[in-house]
Parts: sequence; structure tokens; C-alpha cells
Amino acid sequence: MRKSVISMGIAIATVAACGLVGIAPAQAVDESGGITENEQQWQEFVDAHPNDLAAQDTEGMKLFGHHLEVQFADQPDTWLTGAQAQPRVAAEVAARAASKPSAKTMTVKPLANPLPNDAFTLSITKINTESGWWFSGRWTFRKDFAGQTTPIDVASLQFKVDDCVKLEQESIHTWDYNNKATNLGTLRDAGAATKAPVWNVADRTSGFMNLAHYGTAAVFLDGVSCPLNHYDGAAAFTYDAIEGGSVGSVSASWGALSVSTSGTQLELQKSTQPYNFVY
Repeated sequence: MRKSVISMGIAIATVAACGLVGIAPAQAVDESGGITENEQQWQEFVDAHPNDLAAQDTEGMKLFGHHLEVQFADQPDTWLTGAQAQPRVAAEVAARAASKPSAKTMTVKPLANPLPNDAFTLSITKINTESGWWFSGRWTFRKDFAGQTTPIDVASLQFKVDDCVKLEQESIHTWDYNNKATNLGTLRDAGAATKAPVWNVADRTSGFMNLAHYGTAAVFLDGVSCPLNHYDGAAAFTYDAIEGGSVGSVSASWGALSVSTSGTQLELQKSTQPYNFVY
């Protein structure tokens, strides 16, 4: 049996630009809990436009008066607005469109080899909303990598926040290589006690095409009960790709995702650096 655990390093410095402090004042907040109409509209818009961060940025400004903030895991010291991050996502979509999945174009790694470190990339996004914050983690597999198979992959958003913050509306979405929604994600643990929700991703391959080629896991953080600008918080996203064997116990907390596996030949767990914010 193998247990895979990743712990994040020193948090990067708090960013105080682009409206990162406080809660958007766009609409009266329901202090009884639950998300607002604008927050529901935001979630629906993001789900319908997963590859258009520029449009998400514009929608966020309209609904909340704040930009969407994006951090790619391979650029841990750089935060971009959705509009600034759009060219990278657009390039990924265009590259997939130009390369039809086939035995010649896709690299299927044999089980005897380790999963390559560049098999997938990660990013984390955030926007200030009316009752708190919305965070989303995204994974994207390399365009020429096809090898998703049983048992499952595991994704987790982890938060370092006070108990006054409540996690709500945990969601996950997956898309295949050709941008078709595949609905292969399920909530494994809502993280009410740990502040670290965990999702299963039932990744598969069909015709040299990953069926969970990219996806997002998201959650709203309700901070209505917290004193404004009183605490320091942090967030991070972790994805564990597992090929072969079986998955046993899974647990997550701030800074760690622990996954016990048996008979697994290929595995790669990666995480974004923590994003610090004031609430």
C-alpha cells in the first residue's frame, strides 16, 4: 500500500491589488446563509464559459465590481486578471483543436514508466463576491497525453480560514479533449470540518481521448459572520492523478492531501502555491 501526501511550502506574499481585500458591496447579503442571486448567476456563467476567462472577468466586474484573479501553478508569484490569463487558455484550446486524437498524435505512457511531471498543469482562480469569495481549481492535461484510466483521480481545494467562514455550493465539472461536458466528477467530502473539500474524478480514455481532459472544482466561502478585514486566510488547489490499482482512504486538510493507493503503477500529485488573502 502506498500513501501519497503533498505539503505546500512557504506561502507567497499577500496581494493587495485588484480589490483583493473585503467583500463586494453589489447586493444585500442574506445573513441566514446560502448564496445570493448574483452569486448563482456567476456560477452558471462560469460553468457555461469554462475556457473564456476574459468573459468571466467582465461578468465578475458587472456582478461584483471585482476582477477574476488567476494564478497558474508554474507562475506562483504572478496573479493575472481573467483578461490577462485568457491568451494562455485560448492557446491550449487552439492546440487541441489542431491535433485530432489518434495513435500518432497521442502519447500513451506504459504502466512501467512514471507519470511525467508535465502530464497536467494546474491553476487557481478567485473572485470577491457579495457574501465572501469564490475559489476554483482547474487541471488541464497535456494535449498529447492520453492515459486516463481506473480507478479515479482526486482533487481538493484547501483553505486556511477561521470557523466564521462557511463553505457552500461545492461543485465540480469535467470536459473531454474536444470540450464536451462529461460530468465525471463527484463530491467525496464537503470539508465542513476540515475546510478542505475533496472530489473524485472518474477519469477515462476513449479513442485516445481523455474524457476528463480538463476540469474545475469550485466552492463559495461565506464570510458574512466574520469581522471585515480582520483575519488572514489562504487557499490552494491539489490534484492527484492515479492510474491503475485502487484508491483506499483519502483525507485533506490545510497544506496536505493524503491518498492511500494499492497496486498503483502511475501517480502524480501536484499543488498550487498558497494564495493569501485578508478577510
